[in-house]
Amino acid sequence: MNYNEIPILLRAFELARTGEFRRVKDLEKALAAEGYARNDPQLQSPSVRKQLRRLCRAISAPAAELPAPSA
Repeated sequence: MNYNEIPILLRAFELARTGEFRRVKDLEKALAAEGYARNDPQLQSPSVRKQLRRLCRAISAPAAELPAPSA
């Protein structure tokens, strides 16, 4: 499947969940390498960037740094 067939926001969150990216800028570079527009307006939303940043940090953090799940 060509990655460009996947909407950029969906692909950004897929990549963020891999744990390979600690920063949104690195995630944007990976998306650009896959052929997505580097400055896509959908990724410029402060809300989206905040979500991606939190997801990247949470997934790439060692297990000891992750907060305990709430019951």
